[in-house]
Amino acid sequence: MMHKQTAAAPPNNRDAYVILLVLVVIVVLSLAAYQYTDRSLSETKVSNMAMRRTQARLAAEAGVNYVMATLATPDQISTALNGMTTYNPTAFQDVVVFNSENRRLQTRFSVVTPIYDTTQNQNGINGYTFGVIDEGSKLNLNAWMKKDPTGKTLNAVLMKLPNMTDAIAASICVWLGATDSGLQTTGATDTYYASLSPPYNCKCGPIDSLEELLLVQGVTPQLLFGNDRNRNGTLDNDEDSSLATNQTGNPVDMGWSQFLTVWGREMNIDSTGNPRVNLNTETDPQKLYDSLTQADVGLDATLASYIVIYRLYGPAKLPASSNTSNSKTPPKAPTMGAVSEGLISASGDGSTPKKLTKNITSIYDLIDSYVSITPPVTDKKAPPPDPVYYPSPLSSKGGDLDTALTTLLDKTTTNKSQEILGRINVNTAPLELLQTLPGLSSDQVNAILTARPPLVADSPPSASYTTPAWLLTQANIPAAVMSKLDTYITAQTQVYRFQVIGYFDDGGPMVRLDVVIDTNGGQPMLLYRRDITADLGPGYNLSPPQ
Repeated sequence: MMHKQTAAAPPNNRDAYVILLVLVVIVVLSLAAYQYTDRSLSETKVSNMAMRRTQARLAAEAGVNYVMATLATPDQISTALNGMTTYNPTAFQDVVVFNSENRRLQTRFSVVTPIYDTTQNQNGINGYTFGVIDEGSKLNLNAWMKKDPTGKTLNAVLMKLPNMTDAIAASICVWLGATDSGLQTTGATDTYYASLSPPYNCKCGPIDSLEELLLVQGVTPQLLFGNDRNRNGTLDNDEDSSLATNQTGNPVDMGWSQFLTVWGREMNIDSTGNPRVNLNTETDPQKLYDSLTQADVGLDATLASYIVIYRLYGPAKLPASSNTSNSKTPPKAPTMGAVSEGLISASGDGSTPKKLTKNITSIYDLIDSYVSITPPVTDKKAPPPDPVYYPSPLSSKGGDLDTALTTLLDKTTTNKSQEILGRINVNTAPLELLQTLPGLSSDQVNAILTARPPLVADSPPSASYTTPAWLLTQANIPAAVMSKLDTYITAQTQVYRFQVIGYFDDGGPMVRLDVVIDTNGGQPMLLYRRDITADLGPGYNLSPPQ
């Protein structure tokens, strides 16, 4: 029997393809997993960096709140800072926000301020200090325009700044709303700004920030902000020392921004935050005397009495033949008891006290002044009595003028406004701005720079620097000059500017904020806050303690 022979099955070669396919799938999956892992790691790094930057920002924000709380009141400044606001590394350097043994996690902030005036920096700090600077050291453009809407006063001051021209000064005044026709002829108006591409209008009103001046014809970033492009007070490798325009020998400066501001506010209050006694408001002699001698004010009885009779009779010019000039011991001002005795009353029997009708223009007018009083007529047949000239207890030639004048300037005022506009803090103003003050000679400016305490010092200034009295008693500025300066100068402030940097102990991201605050009588207000990290960089190489 024949058997049918079956054909042999062909060999199965598909096993090799499966293995190859499996290997391809594994490779693809591995690559996908690697790419996913790499992307996840990148996202983790980005997320972690964003988180750390947020933490650095929060540290900087904590620094802002810390400064606002620390500077809120004079008592806080005295107790927490020992009166030292501009240079205080203990309070403002490397302050811990989040404490951790891991340096990567520990966050801090430092409060810093560039110091461009080398006459103010006697500790040799390289361009900056750990502390704040007051905006009262600068010229408040809006306030000066409000004091004189014509713009002539502001224009005269601007012309004394370095690199200023007639056209630019006039254009700035016109932009701020100057009404003087001469300034409008010299400075740029709507006609010029409408011709630009894109066109815009002249503001003709108060400005909101200093950067707004860059819209004014002729104002360039170089003129406004100088050669310190990252605003850290030091000359970096990409900054040109030849572009500095200051007069203090510092190779870096901030252009006109060192001298100008749109912030600055001074309340009419004393060094303890209480309203001052207005010497011109009260019309009743006894009430004025009582208010001046109360414990919160604490004027000497003789000085308080003299102020009363000055308000009653006004100043008198001392004649060459007066009994005061011939007497070795000039008469003292009558006490308030003389009111009831009729010496300074409207009627001889003292029953009708006179009202206070004469005003005191400036407290400095009281220095070396005289009041003339004619005694009551007691005998109608006798010749009329000669007037008696009473000298002021405030004498520039002797006595404790420093203490008395400091108290008088701190506790009293002749300004009826609750807020005083545009006065410049002579304790902190730079040389170039002091030179703009009316009536001061170059020698007197140098005397002020020599006599005032440095901003950067190891101890707070003495109490005499709480008012401008030291200009007269220590810088020897004449009382007549001080009287003219009265509306332009102060020795206190309530608006501060500073930079605050948030950072980690191990390096990493840093955040730098530029901040302006107003202490506002114990209720601080944030006037300006800008993150300048992206535009200007961290600025400082801070090294936390190991």
